[in-house]
Amino acid sequence: MKKLFILLALVIVAMTVNAQSRGRVQTIATDSLKGNNSSVLATIPITGSYESLFIEIAATRVSTAAGGVFYLHAGLSETTAQEVNSVNSSVEFMVNDTMTTTDVATQYFNILVTNPGSSKYFIYGDGDANDTLSVVTKILLK
Repeated sequence: MKKLFILLALVIVAMTVNAQSRGRVQTIATDSLKGNNSSVLATIPITGSYESLFIEIAATRVSTAAGGVFYLHAGLSETTAQEVNSVNSSVEFMVNDTMTTTDVATQYFNILVTNPGSSKYFIYGDGDANDTLSVVTKILLK
């Protein structure tokens, strides 16, 4: 009986640790954007009902220059996801929705999605020349 109780407690703890939690900053992905290529840097699955989703992208220059553009896409999968911008949605981009990097040490891009649906959000990066950026994506659900 004790073993069953301990096993049940461990399962509950494991489920709690892996669940999305409201009001806690979570690091979703740490990746690199290298050279002149395009790639998905982070996938943010939304399960449940939330008032808002706040996304922070921190791009840090690794090479001698830092060039590139980030895009937010939403959909059920990478292949069907559509670009989200301030023209086609109520998503707020801070500073703006082009999210173009400049040649600074570290740059931050912030996105606020109100009433995110049960979907996935993807952070796409489009690199520039031989530049390399370290990209960290964090989220906060409320």
